[in-house]
Amino acid sequence: MKKNTILKTAFDEYTIVEQIGEGGNGTVHKATNSDNSSVAIKVVPKSISKEKLKRFKNEIYFCLKNPNDYIIKVLDNGVYSDEKQEYIFYVMPLYAKSLRQLMKEGIFPDQSMKAFADICKGLAFAHSKGCIHRDLKPENILFDGKSHYIIADFGIAHFQDSDKFTTVETRESSRLANFSYHAPEQIENSGSITAATDIFALGLIVNEMFTGKIPSGDNYKKISEVNVDFAFLDKVVQKMLSQNPNDRYQSIDELNIDFEARKKAFENNKQIAALSQPLVQGEARDYLTDNPIKILDYIINNGQLIIKLSNSPNDLWERFYYNALTLFSSIPFCYKNFVFMGNEARYDLEGYLQYGNSKQLVESLIKDFKQAVENANRIYAEIAESSYQERRRQEIARRQAEIQRLESENEFNDFLKGLL
Repeated sequence: MKKNTILKTAFDEYTIVEQIGEGGNGTVHKATNSDNSSVAIKVVPKSISKEKLKRFKNEIYFCLKNPNDYIIKVLDNGVYSDEKQEYIFYVMPLYAKSLRQLMKEGIFPDQSMKAFADICKGLAFAHSKGCIHRDLKPENILFDGKSHYIIADFGIAHFQDSDKFTTVETRESSRLANFSYHAPEQIENSGSITAATDIFALGLIVNEMFTGKIPSGDNYKKISEVNVDFAFLDKVVQKMLSQNPNDRYQSIDELNIDFEARKKAFENNKQIAALSQPLVQGEARDYLTDNPIKILDYIINNGQLIIKLSNSPNDLWERFYYNALTLFSSIPFCYKNFVFMGNEARYDLEGYLQYGNSKQLVESLIKDFKQAVENANRIYAEIAESSYQERRRQEIARRQAEIQRLESENEFNDFLKGLL
């Protein structure tokens, strides 16, 4: 369809900007509406086969009747004629990119998990309405650039009768030319088409998002080979890709239950492994325990005795220092007048020197101060070690309780998986 072609409906008119996609018997175009907002328009010529034309009508009818955040929205639809032939079209939101484009650019694991979750939501809704997509592939998963991945192109979907605009006289095995994401029962034209058919295609997509390769046979590249943090997905994908549809998950709900159980068990086992690591042995890792305070030097300046210390005391150490003063009997009031400022202990000598020879008194003062510091260091170390051992006992008990809780949770997860 040429640029600037105008397509009119009962509600609006749309101007074609450019073709952005092609598949099956239709084309997808970027267009603008009367408000100059961008939209996408899917167009098929009425000259296509009756079966395909009916399927296109059913696609429009299903999406109009069943709006959902995770499947394509039909905003408008109509018929257009040019000098050559007549076309049917429907209007949908213009999405930023397809999942295929994101995968080519390099999709991050959290994006892959978001896409997986959103596709599951879309499929769960479609399946609940009796619709099997049958052509799920990265090209048909669109991203709005903000929050949602949505499923598009229900062109060969199988609908329940109540969601059919017209009866399609064809077998359930009808398919498009691209078989890369089709389940064995589609390729071999054997067996009925069920939710398990879409689940097979989803398994291929999930594995490809992580590994960049579409699984083929049993010897395919596993997710655990490229990202161990998502290794739990391998078992989920393996079940999704079972050759026999009866061995796959029979519904998205069943898939979600097993996915959540395996994800939780994987996370729990990582926590159990971390909690089972032995605690580091040794003394309390406290700075003042490992680096006891020592007297380095002293000076007398402007009537003040200033003692240089190796480290700055904390509040707890100062408390132990003042407690240590009770061990002294000679003029103990002097030591209480020491003021700690960073890594210094200061004492105002005014009034103290009246008791005798200043040099002798200062040396005595420093000697007893040193003993008080040593006593404070000893008490501090003893209390710190005792506190450390108590914290250690509490941490071991906490870990044991948490491991027990996680193991119980894993047992429940195993019970849930056993129900599938």
